[in-house]
Amino acid sequence: MTDVAEKTNTHSSFIQSVNGSIASIALEKTGRAVAGALVTPATWTLNYSVNGTKPDKADLGIYATGLAGGAAIPASIAVGIFKAVADDDIAIKLGLVRKKQDVKYRPFILLSVLIKPTSNQRNDNCKFWWHSMAGCKWPLGLYHRCDWQACI
Repeated sequence: MTDVAEKTNTHSSFIQSVNGSIASIALEKTGRAVAGALVTPATWTLNYSVNGTKPDKADLGIYATGLAGGAAIPASIAVGIFKAVADDDIAIKLGLVRKKQDVKYRPFILLSVLIKPTSNQRNDNCKFWWHSMAGCKWPLGLYHRCDWQACI
C-alpha cells in the first residue's frame, strides 16, 4: 500500500468528518440546507454499504446537536472532528494489537467499550479484566476472546 493510501485509510474518520463538514456548510451557504443536513447520513449509509460500519451513539448525538442550529453547529463540527481523530487513533491501536497476534485470533480481537468490571469479574490468575460477553480485556480498552480455562 502506498504511503498516501495508507494515511487515507488510517485517518478515514478525520477525512470524512472534515470533508463532510465542508460539504454541509457549502450546501447550506448556497441555499440547499436540506441537502447539507443529509451529507452525514449519506456518509454513514456509504460506510455501511462498503465497510459494514454503523455510527455509534456519540456520532448520532453530535449530528442531532448540529441540527439544532445556531451556536450548536460550530460546536458539533468541532466535537465531531475531535471524535474522528480519537476514532482513528483507536482504530490504529486496534490494528497494531491485531498485527501482533496469530492470524487465527485476529478476528476475535475487538474494541471494548465501557466495560466496568466488578470485583467478581477480576481473576488474578489470568491477569486480565474480563467480561462474560467480551473475553479477556487488554490495555488501551481492547479485548481479546481468550481460552476460558486459562482464565479460571
